[in-house]
Amino acid sequence: KIDSNSAASLLADGGGLSKENDAYEERPGQIAFSKKVAKAFNESEILLAEAGTGTGKSIAYLIPAILWSESARERIVVSTNTKNLQEQLFFREIPIIGKLLDFPFRAVILKGRGNYICLNRWRKLAESANRYLTKKESDLLLPVASWLHETTTGDLSETGFFSMLAESGLLERIHSDVISCAGGRCPVREKCFVNRIRKAAQNAHIIIVNHSLVFSDMVSEGGVLGSYCRIVFDEAHNIEKVALQYLGVSLNYYRIRRVLNRLYSREDHGHGLLAVLQTRAEKIVKGWPEFADKAATIKTALDTVQHVRSVTKELFEHIYSSVQDEASQVKNKSEGKLRYTENTSVFSSCADIIKAFNEAVSALITVIEDLKMLVTGISSGKLKDKEELLTDLEKSQVDLQGIINDFGFLIEARGRNVFWFEYNGYGS
Repeated sequence: KIDSNSAASLLADGGGLSKENDAYEERPGQIAFSKKVAKAFNESEILLAEAGTGTGKSIAYLIPAILWSESARERIVVSTNTKNLQEQLFFREIPIIGKLLDFPFRAVILKGRGNYICLNRWRKLAESANRYLTKKESDLLLPVASWLHETTTGDLSETGFFSMLAESGLLERIHSDVISCAGGRCPVREKCFVNRIRKAAQNAHIIIVNHSLVFSDMVSEGGVLGSYCRIVFDEAHNIEKVALQYLGVSLNYYRIRRVLNRLYSREDHGHGLLAVLQTRAEKIVKGWPEFADKAATIKTALDTVQHVRSVTKELFEHIYSSVQDEASQVKNKSEGKLRYTENTSVFSSCADIIKAFNEAVSALITVIEDLKMLVTGISSGKLKDKEELLTDLEKSQVDLQGIINDFGFLIEARGRNVFWFEYNGYGS
């Protein structure tokens, strides 16, 4: 156990904190809060506490958390809603506490793997940028390369243009993710930023994360954070919203479009995975004429992508129109949201389009399987990036199957779940 009075004494007049700051004023609320946190740690209780601005709650819970971690040899997870608070805790509060305690302790900021650049994906993309990327995405390559030369963490939010990376689509192509990860086969695994920060987290007293990572880790059954027994939620009023995002199921037009664009888009004379395959196939045919018949599978895949794109557009236009009609007849409705049940007419009125959509996506999954067999049959000597292409094709299949599964669940609308449409006035 930890001594709650010892923790609180650091916050009192004449304590360690006042000695570090001549202008320090004792705050009774902060001391009381710290004692409550210490008691919760000692007795394995759930503590729900609210503190006004200026109470100093961050330091009030961090001190007993660190003391407990040192005493129990147990990692403590501290979760915030925003990255700004994460960084405030790590760069401002933690160094202050480091001056107060008489033992060294370790703290790390850990974000979801999607926040970190994958050096292997980056290398592959940079080598074939003209075929994989649109001009908008290509324009960001040089700034990323410059940042990569300086970063020690690989955290893409440090670039200063994270939102531009996300909006352009480049972020999705270079961040780390489970499916694209080559694991032990990765040629740059020794430099992997994700592995580096996870190793540091295993040996830390305090792991500072955000709510999104906590719940995404929950979905992946501890794949990132590993096991832990105690957690502090700061900005806890946002938990419900974040939990809904990760523990719920949603589908929109843009999710489908992103997968299709990653496969192929006609923008900038054609780019995407299928465009790359097409270019590779043209070179292979020159030295292997018999391959021409097999390469026709790529043309089938291109046509199928365009068909899925067309059916998707038709589906969402119909759903939007039907939702607008139903919403206009509902009293006391929530603006932009319409709850529905399994008997909704929105889906029954477009059953033929839904069937066509599912069949089109399933056909695309099948033709991607044919492409995987095609690529597998080509020697690595003729196709140097064979393994990377197979990984990208697999990822596209998984994403497309996820779309079919989620759509089926949302259409059935059964069980003890709540279902609703979200829409705006711009056709979304």
